[in-house]
Parts: sequence; structure tokens; C-alpha cells
Amino acid sequence: MAKNFEFDSGERQTAAEVEAIRADHRERYAFAARWLRAHLGELRVRTGIDAFAGNGYGSRMLADLCGARMVGIDGSAGAVEHAERCFGDHRVVFVHAVYPFALRAGMFDFAVCFESIEHVDDPLGLLEQLRGAASGPIVVSVPNERALPFATFGARFEHHLRHFRMTQLQALMSAAGWPRMRAAYGQDVYAIEHGDIAGLLPEYRMRLHAVREDSQFLVCAFDTA
Repeated sequence: MAKNFEFDSGERQTAAEVEAIRADHRERYAFAARWLRAHLGELRVRTGIDAFAGNGYGSRMLADLCGARMVGIDGSAGAVEHAERCFGDHRVVFVHAVYPFALRAGMFDFAVCFESIEHVDDPLGLLEQLRGAASGPIVVSVPNERALPFATFGARFEHHLRHFRMTQLQALMSAAGWPRMRAAYGQDVYAIEHGDIAGLLPEYRMRLHAVREDSQFLVCAFDTA
């Protein structure tokens, strides 16, 4: 699929302040910060990679909320420029690279990969790159095929190539080198009426919840063992 890497293509959040980012996106990064802090201990001496970081708000959230050093990577030069200007500092840097890219082995302590693997032709290849670069866990999110079947809703997600069932996600993560699912939550974002997306849910309904079959998104943490 031809990709539009313009910053305002509709694929990314574009706000210049964290508070202006849509609630569902902020919720995922807030969860990642809590989980990483609880499971990795002192994070000020650790470095994480935020794959497909978009405009950079999530990398900055992780640095601010859990103290880690962060490297955000994105295929949009405009997004990276915006990220450096609005969200970069001495602990948060951004890199422009279009996937497929090669990452140096063992460079990071953990990875975050939200709403990313559904965008690429080779999701396993992307995850294997991240696994080679990160010695520790990964926190990921994907659209749930059971709740948002691609055959029905694919036209609503013009940048997506597929959606995933939980069993498919677990198999993919295991094949990439993260066999142990340590946490799993569901998330709902869209109001569905008459079999179609009718708009966004209120922010309070975008909070993470116990996984249900009809959860629209899956937000999970996986570890290496």
C-alpha cells in the first residue's frame, strides 16, 4: 500500500501539547508508564524505543511519567520535526526512518509499539527488529479483529492493512521473541451504530478495561520469558 508520510495525513495526532491529544491515545501511554515503572524498577537509567512515535507526545509522556530516556522513531519527517520542537528535551529524542529499517542490537531496555503493526506489510519483521534492539519487554496495542473486523471497517481505517485477534497477536509476539503476555486490557474508542462507526465515545469510556471479546482495541504487555 502506498503510504502518505505527510504530517497531517490523518494517520497521526497533530497537537502541540499532551493535554490536547485524544484521550484514548494518552490512556495507552499512561498505562505503559505505570506498567513499566512497576515491572522494571528504576527507569531513569533505562532507555526505551517508541516505534512509529508520530508527533512525539507519547515518548514525552513516558519520559515524564516513568523517568526513562526515550527515542521515538517515525516515517514522517514532518512529524519528527514537530516532535523535536514540541516534545523533545535532553531525555527525549526523535529519529526519522521509514520502515523497513535496521536497529542496532541491544540498544534499548524496552519497547513501546502502539497502533503500528497493523500499518505494515510485515508485522513480524517489524517486531523482530524491535526485539533485537530491546532486551526487555514491549507494550503494544492493536485494533481487535473480533470487534472491528477489517472486512467491515477497513475502509474507515485507510492506513491499516489488517486487524488482529488476541490469539493472532499472541502468536505473533511469541514468534518475534516475546512469548509471555504479562498484562492485557481492552479499550473502546468508537460509538458503533447500525453496524458503522458513528463517532467517538465520551473520554471516560475510553479507559482501559478487562479484555472482552467486543473490546475494540487490545493493549498488552509482553516479556521475553
